[in-house]
Amino acid sequence: MRSEKYFQSKWFEFFDGLSKLILFNVLFLLTFLFGLGIFSWNIALIILVLAMKSLEERSDSLVKTWIKNLLFHGKKAFIISIPFILITGLFVFNTMYFYLALQEIDSIIHQILFGVFLLCTVIGVIASIHNAFVYVFFPHLSVRKHWKYSLVLLQVIPLPTMYLFASVIVGIVLVYVMPLIIIVIYPAVVIFGFYRLIRYKYRRLVADGMQSLSFDSINQQSQGGPTHT
Repeated sequence: MRSEKYFQSKWFEFFDGLSKLILFNVLFLLTFLFGLGIFSWNIALIILVLAMKSLEERSDSLVKTWIKNLLFHGKKAFIISIPFILITGLFVFNTMYFYLALQEIDSIIHQILFGVFLLCTVIGVIASIHNAFVYVFFPHLSVRKHWKYSLVLLQVIPLPTMYLFASVIVGIVLVYVMPLIIIVIYPAVVIFGFYRLIRYKYRRLVADGMQSLSFDSINQQSQGGPTHT
């Protein structure tokens, strides 16, 4: 049948994936905003990474599964995010401070300090994205090792890290020139692209006998099925 042929076509697969990316992006932004921004950044990233993996897996109701994962992983994700909140929060504050200072006094020292803290903020955001992937692929690690692995992987896979660096810079520019792109799809596309770049590398690093988390594990667990993939 013609309809069956369409549902099996590449076009349907493309638009189905695009619609999921838009939905995941909206859910990510809602999680981020309703959690007071920086305090929910890490958990929003973790659920978004799980959602990216679900594009290769079966998944039930996406919104319902997102909320279940948010409730299930929220406490641990917040504990892991405390170093990010403290350090990157300081970088963000100083970046904004020297940006405002530049509006009043356009001095060389203010320009240098603004650039330094902006770079530190970008690096902090990149490290937190790595941290979200480490949480998903290596859920057995302690809080200290989560951040150790995040910083190590930031250095040992330079090309994906450079992709993130460029994406964060572009994202900052888009906030000012095309904020609608951020709202509709940009963060989800960035995380999806990064996932496609590092998925095989991360899977090879998973120790024997260990398994990574999956977006749908919450539903499988309630049905008595496997909890990881």
